[in-house]
Amino acid sequence: MEIFLEPEFTDLSLEDLERSEQMLKDSLFKVGRMAGLSDVQLEADWQQINQQASESDIHIDSLQDIPGMRETKQTAT
Repeated sequence: MEIFLEPEFTDLSLEDLERSEQMLKDSLFKVGRMAGLSDVQLEADWQQINQQASESDIHIDSLQDIPGMRETKQTAT
């Protein structure tokens, strides 16, 4: 019998996620300023990104329905 384990994910704390989000925002503003965009335009872009992300959040329960995302056991034939 072969056992296939689900992919390993690194546990992230809320602090890690917030820090990552801030780094992404800082990067957006840095690149946007180099492209000549105003802070008002960049903030609007950031809000749009957040809105789109919140609409497409994946819930943990739905991951169980994706093939290969949970432990499966197969017997050799």
